[in-house]
Amino acid sequence: MKLRTMLMTLALLLLPALALAGTPDDATMAVMQNAHPSASVVTCDAWGDTAAAVLAMDDARILCVAEKQSGTWQVTIDNPAAIPAGTDPSLLMDSDTALFWQFTVGGTVISYHSEKQDGTWGTVDYSRHETYSNGYSEEISVFWREGQLRRYADMLDENGNTLNSTAYPPIPAEWMREEATLARFSAGLYGDSSTDEYFGMTYPRDVMVKAAAQMMPAYTFLNGIASPDQVAFLMQRPDGKKVFVGCEYQENSWKLTESVPLPDETVMGYENFTNSLVIDGLLVSIFRFAHGKWGVGFIYNDRGDGEHETTFYLGPCWASDVGVSMGQKAFFGTHAWNDITQIDWTTLPRTLEEAVSRLDRSGWAVVNNPNPADRLHLRSQPSRDAASLGKYYSGTPVQVLEQLDGWTKVSVFGCAEGWMMTKFLTFGSDMDEVEPAWPVLFAREGEASQTVYRQPNLKSPCERTDQAQLVVLGILGDEWYHVLFDDGLSGFVPQGDWWPGNG
Repeated sequence: MKLRTMLMTLALLLLPALALAGTPDDATMAVMQNAHPSASVVTCDAWGDTAAAVLAMDDARILCVAEKQSGTWQVTIDNPAAIPAGTDPSLLMDSDTALFWQFTVGGTVISYHSEKQDGTWGTVDYSRHETYSNGYSEEISVFWREGQLRRYADMLDENGNTLNSTAYPPIPAEWMREEATLARFSAGLYGDSSTDEYFGMTYPRDVMVKAAAQMMPAYTFLNGIASPDQVAFLMQRPDGKKVFVGCEYQENSWKLTESVPLPDETVMGYENFTNSLVIDGLLVSIFRFAHGKWGVGFIYNDRGDGEHETTFYLGPCWASDVGVSMGQKAFFGTHAWNDITQIDWTTLPRTLEEAVSRLDRSGWAVVNNPNPADRLHLRSQPSRDAASLGKYYSGTPVQVLEQLDGWTKVSVFGCAEGWMMTKFLTFGSDMDEVEPAWPVLFAREGEASQTVYRQPNLKSPCERTDQAQLVVLGILGDEWYHVLFDDGLSGFVPQGDWWPGNG
């Protein structure tokens, strides 16, 4: 993906130098102009037996491609929709099988690219490069491949170095198979207008409508979102009930998770809360947690206690005011809002205090070291002489499995299991008084940085995360951290992949 973008950028940088060198001869231009006798030429270029031109008829712009076939020039592409009206793009034939064009709108550079394969011009790729006042810039790329629309975003510093890259989930778009080709491509197909209200956050609405129809043909689309975190829809079932549908792309297929019916008045999106449901005055964001379930992850209440607004987060087994990745206190326990397939929407908490009061603390404890700088051993057996399986910071939550003679057998997010001394654990609502001592770390640059292993060895099953910030629950020797992310993903990371950083 990055290589394709670099090649596209390089080719477009060469436009001024190459355009004149490749100017089509008069006979070639005549073939293209004969298709539109009253049009004027905005720009043109040629390579070998292929030529391209942008023609203008008033504000309209027409993209023409002519190719020499059996010794005769013929127009093979005549597309009046590929270029927005009123624009004067640069155009480049980078070879006789690669065509680029670009234009600038309000300081944003819009670029397109198509290649010819097996004798046919293929789909059009799109790139949008916007530079901000601080010198940083963002490059968004959108393209169609194998029945899906894909979108990437790269944030660059003032020197063009990549700060971070985001891969959006693919969107099913079988209907674009012909529409995205150079012959039929429309400049608005990917939502590439700088004024498109959807494009800053997601794909355009008509793309989402057709994606939903492809995935759920019996349902009616109401709204949808395709952010870096999720693809989700608000749909109406054939029986008229509204449901939230979370979509997860796995092994070249889609897994859909449908909620229990929502209240009739539910809508998706309010002002900048584009991916939230509005339920009884609450803005409710639904996330896919690491355990595979979709649940409530964030609630914003603009009424709160009747006087003030309030926001709070819900994890798979906690409630907090900022999320655990900030290293701040979280309140741990089982709750009823982490599974949309079973949730009772009428029970949503309106404040953090209400959410905490309704946590089920049975079977939970947190590490409570007398000296917060100390760490509590997780032992393989209920004995101080047993092997240590790691040392854990104050505030680390554990699930209680068994108690025996001053020892408690615990599970730490299902990744580590062993024995801790009971006197250094706090139970029930008293857990709320324990301040966490978790270090907060940031991912170093490099592909390995965000790999999380199920066990502390490089051959263990692993997952990738796009979260660049985590909290350290415990330390295993000099090589591994046991960590936790906001979505509930917990596991082990090599110590060298993460560092204190500067936030």
